[in-house]
Amino acid sequence: MRVVEHQSNRHLSTSVEAKLLSRFSATQADEAIQVLSALKSPEASPEFLATWIRVQIAISILADGDLERIHYWARQSEIDWRDTLVAAGLAEANWRRIAKQAGYGIY
Repeated sequence: MRVVEHQSNRHLSTSVEAKLLSRFSATQADEAIQVLSALKSPEASPEFLATWIRVQIAISILADGDLERIHYWARQSEIDWRDTLVAAGLAEANWRRIAKQAGYGIY
């Protein structure tokens, strides 16, 4: 899975970006991309970096095309990203299969 750098100097998976572009209007997609690209890791959570793309996918799934929900789940993820993974059904070892079924290109 490719990861691209955005203006915020943060990274977003190309699969998540494509999904956002298909689910939102152009203006809303730009905002959603910026929100997910700017996610901050909670303090004392170095494992967050290892699951960065999974968290982005989880937020995208939970938002379901709703920009307010992108903002909500991004804020929640900065508090405790593990709750976001649980809410999206991506907390278990089968997360790749679930993400693929939801239309995300996972390798």
